[in-house]
Amino acid sequence: MSENTQNTEKLLAEISRLDFTEEEKASIFSYFIDQPAKISITLTGLSHFKDEGKVFLFRKCLTSELAPSLKRHLDEIKTQIKDQSVQIKDQSMQIKDQIKTQSVQLDSIRYEVKSILRSGLVLQDSHSIPLLATRKPDFVFVPRGCPLNALNIVAVGEIRKRSGNDFTNADVGHAVSFGQKVLQLQPRRAYVYVALTDCRVISIFKQGFPPSGWRYLVTIMECSPDTLGWIEPSLNFGLDAVTLVRPINTGRTSVVYEGKLNDKMSVVTLLLDGEGILVTTPLCTKVNNLRKEDIGNIIKTLKVIHSKFKLVHMDLRKYNLFRNDKGDILIIDWGYSALIGETGTFAGALECMPDDILASLVNGGRTTYSAEIDLICLARAFYLLLHKPPNAGRISFGGNPDLSSRAQNILAFWGLMPNQNCGIEFFKTQGAGLEVRMRN
Repeated sequence: MSENTQNTEKLLAEISRLDFTEEEKASIFSYFIDQPAKISITLTGLSHFKDEGKVFLFRKCLTSELAPSLKRHLDEIKTQIKDQSVQIKDQSMQIKDQIKTQSVQLDSIRYEVKSILRSGLVLQDSHSIPLLATRKPDFVFVPRGCPLNALNIVAVGEIRKRSGNDFTNADVGHAVSFGQKVLQLQPRRAYVYVALTDCRVISIFKQGFPPSGWRYLVTIMECSPDTLGWIEPSLNFGLDAVTLVRPINTGRTSVVYEGKLNDKMSVVTLLLDGEGILVTTPLCTKVNNLRKEDIGNIIKTLKVIHSKFKLVHMDLRKYNLFRNDKGDILIIDWGYSALIGETGTFAGALECMPDDILASLVNGGRTTYSAEIDLICLARAFYLLLHKPPNAGRISFGGNPDLSSRAQNILAFWGLMPNQNCGIEFFKTQGAGLEVRMRN
């Protein structure tokens, strides 16, 4: 056995004998294994000490080894603290610059808003007016001298309380939705400005079409309505242009305007699915009462629609019957129409449907579209228009969205109503489908 090996075993035996914890023993062993040249001189030194001195000597070895490592860690921590201090200082300067920039922008916006009020635009309070279909923006900008309606809105605004230093995303989205509604009602516009304010700070958003959110923060300058994206409201209809005068109503499938085509007042229907527009000339009025001859004319119209175009209207209620200036009845709103013979999910005037369709809906079945549906729907709509039964209000189902339950309630309602056909008789004919005759 070599002398180095013997010295190592003696040192390890001495360390094991002394009163060290297991962790201390492992640290001391590791120290001498890494530095074997110190084993011999350490054994020589140990021969001059008692056990207390030996323990002190071993622990001194560990302390001298750990000190440089601790110093390195402290130096690294100091460097990290210094770097972070520099970063915080840089961020602080950036925040100060941003605050300064925003302050300048707010001053500029205040000046620009004052300029707008002196320009060709007028600020109108609209918070209690359903100006955008059923929507009520807090205020709008319209050209000076123009009537207050949805077609003349140049910019739209909303008042909200800020949360901290900023408006919440919900408030911004709420304001921007008004801009989207303006674009829907003014079909030729490409963008609109939306103002969101707490009456001190004003944020302006450019709302494009298709909707681009609120990515573009802008300022309102003193400018004319066309510079702000407003366009004279009109739609192309074939080779002609229809001038839009005012919006009449907004539905699920279309927006209806009063318009002027070749100097004649018209009803203009813009289909929201992008399929085009419908122009009804001249402008019509709502039908509050139907005459007997009206029923005959409506049935003749339906006969052409059913035989030539193979379409079922599915929504023949009084709301979709209009009278022109000649006294003729026009049928509008073909958004629920379907091809005869098709089968699909029900959509239409539920309260006027035939019993077999209602029974099918109660049982969860699908609807097969036929000409009979329109004729019975017309008869029942005529009955409700003429008689206005006191329990007709029960067709309102308290907001119950269950189609099966609604159909069951309506089926029960019609089971109590006598003389539902109102002078209209239906006859099955061979090959021709359903023949309709008016009783004298």
